[in-house]
Amino acid sequence: MLIASTSLAGLIRSSEMKRRITICDELIMLCDMLSLDIKYKKCTVYETLDKCALSSLSFINSEFVKRERAVISPLSREENEALSRLLFSLGKSDAKSQLSMLESFKEYIKISREKYSNYYSRNSKICISFGVFSGLVTAVILL
Repeated sequence: MLIASTSLAGLIRSSEMKRRITICDELIMLCDMLSLDIKYKKCTVYETLDKCALSSLSFINSEFVKRERAVISPLSREENEALSRLLFSLGKSDAKSQLSMLESFKEYIKISREKYSNYYSRNSKICISFGVFSGLVTAVILL
């Protein structure tokens, strides 16, 4: 039981790292969707955010554009603040400025995604192994 619980803790830590990568991927897709909508469809930002069907971004809706709110996600505090600023600034300037902001944010998230991806590839197996090993050591000590 003890070994299973510590192994599960390592697995959960590994899946949290993987979730951050997924959120970054979907934020990049959201930036692309918003850019296309701003360039060609001329629909409002509210409509785009409300119709967005990216599962990992369920914490984002049009309320973030209407009033400044803090985004709460598994990403770092700085990344959440940058996302909050981006969302609040959408629809408040001309199309060219909005596209520039989206492109800047997209590049920022690509760098974050690369950072998370590198961290995941280096440390995911270590987290699981450490969980199993610590459970084994604790079980041996308790016996």
